[in-house]
Amino acid sequence: MKIIFLTSSDISIKTFYELKKKHEITAVITSPDKAKGRSKELIPADIAVICEKENILLYKTDSIDNKTVEELKQKNSDIFITFAFGVILKKEFFEVSRYGGINIHPSLLPDLRGPSPIQTAILNGYTKSGITIQKMALKVDSGDILLQIPFDIEDYDDAESIEKKVSKISADSINDVLEKIEKGSIKSIPQNNEKVTYCRLIKKEFGEIDWNDTNINIRNKIRAFVKWPIAFSYIDKQRINIYKANIAEIDNIEENEKNGKILFADKNNGIIVKTGLGLLKLEVLQKQGKNILQWKDFLNGFRDLNNKYFNSGASQ
Repeated sequence: MKIIFLTSSDISIKTFYELKKKHEITAVITSPDKAKGRSKELIPADIAVICEKENILLYKTDSIDNKTVEELKQKNSDIFITFAFGVILKKEFFEVSRYGGINIHPSLLPDLRGPSPIQTAILNGYTKSGITIQKMALKVDSGDILLQIPFDIEDYDDAESIEKKVSKISADSINDVLEKIEKGSIKSIPQNNEKVTYCRLIKKEFGEIDWNDTNINIRNKIRAFVKWPIAFSYIDKQRINIYKANIAEIDNIEENEKNGKILFADKNNGIIVKTGLGLLKLEVLQKQGKNILQWKDFLNGFRDLNNKYFNSGASQ
């Protein structure tokens, strides 16, 4: 089949390569180059670099105009595939290919329609999620289901490890779905609109930790935001990013201690913080602008943490 591929995320790279093994990629649409690092140098997405090396027609845009639609129609593609693209497609785009389009979505639809299903599943404490391959529809993530594959979210999983699961499952599944579409043998199932739930766009400020929350909820936030926006708090006006934490159980802790207080910060106990309910052991941390460190190495460069407090940026 001749395929137009739309993505803005590295989660799609394995799927892209699997498609190339059996099909022709007529064009790829991805996001514009993004400024990164202190230098704010414009860096292309990995998929853009691949396309330029392999001489695949490439569009970098956050808005697909009518001119692009008309150009794509001339490619006589059979289908378009979106995977973590993040741009709502207009009705005109659905005419660029013979079979319309399909979307790969990392949740078990109709649960968690929207832009952040992986992070939201972790934030909500899900122990199961999955991927859905669905027909494209004008209403976001509302298309008929072509394939669903569930997977477990283990206690140790975070957004990064879940992305790897989704990436592999999608790559392993996509060509079988396309074969059935081409043969006309695939069955589609309408979504149950009574079971629809949504997830929202993640914003940078969502990463700030509220130490009045429970240790479980705070840990879930750290797991969910490990790639971006990164969970964070402040000590003595210094921003501290937190990449990994676990539930701590220590006896004889005074209940009237203030939430956010660092009860222990030593090589025997680790970095233990009081939350609104229970204790949290911080395991991987980073001072802003410094290296990401395991907690023992972090202690070497940040002494006298005992009895200090994590505070919000507003209280600095």
